[in-house]
Formats: sequence, C-alpha cells, structure tokens
Amino acid sequence: MFLGSGIIPIYATPVVVQLPALTFSNTARVALGDSICYSGIRFGSDGNIYKMTKTGAWQGTGSAWLLDGSAASYYLIRSVTSGSLNNDDDGTLQQMNANLDYSLFETLSWSTNTANITFSIADDAGGTNILATRSYGLSAFLQGTGDPP
Repeated sequence: MFLGSGIIPIYATPVVVQLPALTFSNTARVALGDSICYSGIRFGSDGNIYKMTKTGAWQGTGSAWLLDGSAASYYLIRSVTSGSLNNDDDGTLQQMNANLDYSLFETLSWSTNTANITFSIADDAGGTNILATRSYGLSAFLQGTGDPP
C-alpha cells in the first residue's frame, strides 16, 4: 500500500465460537440386552461439544464450540423446533460457563424419539448479538426383536 493512496485496510473479526455440523443419532438393540436408547448434545464448559452414547454416557465429538476466550463470556439460546427433550433447560438464555445438556431417550421397542433444536451463541446477556447458529437433530431408536410390527 502506498501512503496517500486512499486504500483503507480491512481487518477481519476473529471467529471465537462455532457450531459445526454434527450428527446425534443412536440405535440400541433389545436383542443385545438394551432396554433404552439415549441421544443428546452437551456444550461443555471446557469449550468442547459432546454427544450422548446410546447408553447415556457422554463422549467427545472432537469438535469445539469455543475457539478463543472464556466460556463465561458466551450465552446459549435454544429453540426446540420439533419433538421434545427429556433433559432440557426452560428455554431461557444460559451462560455457557457450566455444562449445558440437551437429551432424549426411547424405551418402546421399534420406536424412535426425535427432536430438532436450533442453538445460537451470543456474546451478550441479552442474547441479541448472535455469533453462531445451527440446528441439530437428536434421534434415539430402540430396535426390538423379531420383525417390526
């Protein structure tokens, strides 16, 4: 750049949070002794995203929601767009300095419990300055024995 050229440099705002594309679908099998199937998503206070296994344990996805800074600086907003959750907050803005868990389960053979949820991350307590948004689907299928009805 030449002095006096009238060119103004543009600086990009760094990305500090993200909501990557992930899948949250589990199948449990009655024939293997399963009587319940879980599915869920956790936004960890450590900045990572976890998925719930079919047995209800949390497992890392290898993806992070927080790329820089402190989890206490961000707030999660969620909207269930279809289905319902068994473990959920009341839909209010949640500060992300604690683990935030959203999950469901299925106990009926040959049945699937699903929910679609839209999550947004904001950097203000009013939830107005949205930095990232993504919808995720949760699915828990309990496969019965024999042929499906």
